[in-house]
Amino acid sequence: MKNLIIVCTLFITNQVFAQLDFRKEYYPVINRAEMAITKDDYQTAFTEYQTAFSAVKTPLARDIFNAVACKFLLNDFEGAKPLLLKLARKGIS
Repeated sequence: MKNLIIVCTLFITNQVFAQLDFRKEYYPVINRAEMAITKDDYQTAFTEYQTAFSAVKTPLARDIFNAVACKFLLNDFEGAKPLLLKLARKGIS
């Protein structure tokens, strides 16, 4: 009985602290953003990046960098600042 309680507790805490499955919620949206970049549609790409970032707690640094590049190519330097600060917090120079 004691072992059953321990196993159930571990299972429940694992489900509570588990992060979203990147394969289902993050990567498909990132793929759409990267495909928009190849078509030189930077506004759509940035919108897709924002959608992907809102789906996860910690987006990947390379994707934040790509979103910053989209903002630069759109000449929106003020809009790039929050993303640059996110990169700085991740330790990217």
